[in-house]
Amino acid sequence: MSEDAAAAPTPRDTLRAALALLGLGLLLYGPALRYGFIYDDLLHVVEEPVPESLRQLARIFAEPMSPLVPYYRPLARLLNAAQLALHGPAPAPFHLVNFALGIACAWALRALFLTPAIGASARVATFAALLFLAHPLASECVVPVASGRETLLPTLFTLLALGAYFRGAARGRALALACFALGLLSKEQAIATPLLLALADVLGLAPGAPRGARAWAARYAPYALVVAAYALARGAAVPDALTPGIALFQRPEGPLLSLLYDVQTTFAPFARLIYEPRLAVWWSWPRLALAGVAASALVLAAARSDLRRTVWLLALIVLSLAPTANVLVQEPGFAERWGFAALAGWAGLLALATPTASAALRGRALRTSAAAAAISALALATAARSGAYRDNEAFLAQWLRSDPTSAQAWISSGEAHERRGELAEAIAAYRHVLSLDPDVALAHASLAIALAQRGQLAEAQAHAQRAVALDPNDAESWSNLGGIQAQRGDVAGAVAHYQRALALRPELASAHNNLALALRARGDLVGARSQLEAALAARPGFAEAHANLGDLLAAQGDLAGAEAHLARALELDPALVPARAALARLRAR
Repeated sequence: MSEDAAAAPTPRDTLRAALALLGLGLLLYGPALRYGFIYDDLLHVVEEPVPESLRQLARIFAEPMSPLVPYYRPLARLLNAAQLALHGPAPAPFHLVNFALGIACAWALRALFLTPAIGASARVATFAALLFLAHPLASECVVPVASGRETLLPTLFTLLALGAYFRGAARGRALALACFALGLLSKEQAIATPLLLALADVLGLAPGAPRGARAWAARYAPYALVVAAYALARGAAVPDALTPGIALFQRPEGPLLSLLYDVQTTFAPFARLIYEPRLAVWWSWPRLALAGVAASALVLAAARSDLRRTVWLLALIVLSLAPTANVLVQEPGFAERWGFAALAGWAGLLALATPTASAALRGRALRTSAAAAAISALALATAARSGAYRDNEAFLAQWLRSDPTSAQAWISSGEAHERRGELAEAIAAYRHVLSLDPDVALAHASLAIALAQRGQLAEAQAHAQRAVALDPNDAESWSNLGGIQAQRGDVAGAVAHYQRALALRPELASAHNNLALALRARGDLVGARSQLEAALAARPGFAEAHANLGDLLAAQGDLAGAEAHLARALELDPALVPARAALARLRAR
């Protein structure tokens, strides 16, 4: 690709770039429009209640990502909720939005590279954007709905913020600040944005850099205010999220491993999906050596072209990785999607190095062929992953093929069997996890639930007790233990365990509901009603709680209230047989 002095792209350049990105996107990710939901999608989309009012949507900004996921990412959750309200849990529209976000990220990357801060020509910027979109890393963001858009959104807003800031003027800086705020509300990864802007000012890459302490304070005080407001909102919604623990104390090599993983997956990616791999799975000396040589050559070529821009792009890579670089305690340790924003930095280095590399290739046809070959090689690797995303069964099968000893993969497989009513297979999967590691609390908890459904209550209770012994701060496990004891007739023990669960997590609607049933069994109708009302306050769309409250109100003589709650339960879940029978009895009276 030839590289003349960077000039503003013509309308024809812009149209060609748009058609190229759209065409490549449709080729690689168009098939995903027919795919179903996988893994995290089930928790964050399928099992989420459909919001019924603006008030419920607003509550998203005061809640964690979900009761099981203590993250604060309200914008990503708001997008999921808005789509549920518009069209329900149909997968195609969710995949379409992710597709649009993926194209938008590539377009924002191209726009950033066209700014004077990077100074790429229209052809080079488009080439870098196409590589960015075709890279296998992108597939783990564009195709999975929930986990993907949690990465696409902050990456998009970060790229938009950088591009707006580098175009200068007060309007651009205001837009950059707004995009930073939206990025933070999408995922904490966007915290790197003001650091990158400040570094660009120091290096003289951004127009109108501030001079003097007062000018610097005026320029960046709004970013500090946004961070402070975000920290307050996050702390109120997820109190434990601000203190996740320092992983460096246990594994000081963690950040270096995260960087090596990013280099390997960027320059020597696996053709088949290797999802959230453990160190033993992804570590490969040949791949690391190949990737290290390629990365080093790219950095050196970019530095020869422009040292200041190279330093800034390396900072983009490192700062984008930092929030997920095993500095803080995180689960899991490695994931390809965490390198998506860093991929923008690698693409920028390639944009800097391309003019020098192009000069060695004589003839436009040869340069074009080399660019097409690079894009095609990445596209083929991305396409090879397509089948792994088809549905949850295919996804879990590929995960187990790539890492047969992954506890989480086996547990997820067991949960999938359980949803299909295949309890024997689910129990076998959970037992397999415990044969690999007998101290996996989640495996004990899941096995206890499955055994209880088969009526094996004594063994179920033993595994539930082991789960709470291994993880005494898990409210779900305490609630499950209470449920098993209730099934065994130990109402007093059940009440104590439900109360322990609610002490750990007061908003756990299922524990409120189960405690209400136990209190009613003891004749405490007033306490039972209070718990059911608390369950519905925490989760307004909880059909079973509506049904139980309706049945309780009928016993107390409040027939109108009973009918309203029973009808609401059936509206939320038409297959709720006990509610239908109770409503029929009520109307017969």
